[in-house]
Amino acid sequence: MRAFEYDATTVKPSGGFMPVPPAIYLMVIKNVTEKTTKNNDVMYSVECEVDDKDYLGSKVWHNVTFLPPDRKGAGMAIYFLKCIGEPWEGKIIIEPDNWLGKHFIAKVGIEQDLKGRDRNMIISIDSIPGERDDILTASPSVASDEEVPF
Repeated sequence: MRAFEYDATTVKPSGGFMPVPPAIYLMVIKNVTEKTTKNNDVMYSVECEVDDKDYLGSKVWHNVTFLPPDRKGAGMAIYFLKCIGEPWEGKIIIEPDNWLGKHFIAKVGIEQDLKGRDRNMIISIDSIPGERDDILTASPSVASDEEVPF
């Protein structure tokens, strides 16, 4: 390979993912990885991509944790299933492979990770208007913080 001279005087090093600006985005599920919480609860790390033109392909991760019914926050995973069109009522079989390619609406914000770097977080989710008429009315609506159980 050849060597060449490059002037990096005004170039700032960058690394990692750049977060998308806080907004409401159409998301698609690209990958799901099973994990276990410190309390031995089943948790799935869901890799999502923005499916809107301005930030197409930008990644945002979301954790879906299945808590015992008597624990605060147990309904969050059920709401996620409902929003992506998966079975969510009664005794159900959780099939994360079926989540791949599913779309949902996400209100995305920014928080700092443990190292002080900005990263995206999903604040609230909703199903896509028209796809699940039993969940949404005909008008587009993203659940407010008061409506979502997390």
